[in-house]
Amino acid sequence: MNRVRSIIAVGLVPLVLLVAAYTSSAPASPSAEAPQPTPTSALAQPTAVKGTVTYREVLALAADTRIIVQLVEISHVDGSEVVLAGQTLDLAGGHIPFEFEVGFDPASIMPNGVYVVGANMVADGKVLYATTTRPNVITQGHPTMVNLVLAKVGPWSPLELALSSGRLAPHSY
Repeated sequence: MNRVRSIIAVGLVPLVLLVAAYTSSAPASPSAEAPQPTPTSALAQPTAVKGTVTYREVLALAADTRIIVQLVEISHVDGSEVVLAGQTLDLAGGHIPFEFEVGFDPASIMPNGVYVVGANMVADGKVLYATTTRPNVITQGHPTMVNLVLAKVGPWSPLELALSSGRLAPHSY
């Protein structure tokens, strides 16, 4: 019987030492070392809608040509629109696509509100080009980064159609 006790004692000593070594190196509380999720309310809210504005036609721009980008709330029951913020881009010396960043106050954004971004190209007080669609932004899973494409406003002359389609290249003499 003594022999059985000594065999059990010899076999248990390494096992006890192994368990002791493992428990001393393991963290006391697994949740203490794991990164804690950030509460949703503490997440950084966006403060700007960013993107680019481009157009497809070949244009010679007048010196006073500019692009006006606006962030608009369209969720009013009466169908009215409220411009929340905007940016005017001076096109002198610029190249397409033009980059924009329209900053806004996050406190003015309602989670169930509907917000869109649109742009107009203006020269001599006239709207020459405008976005035909205004993408939704900010809320309800919509992005804060968009690319806007402008289309000509008003009738096209045959020359303008040929230039815009690429069938006729503009020449300088």
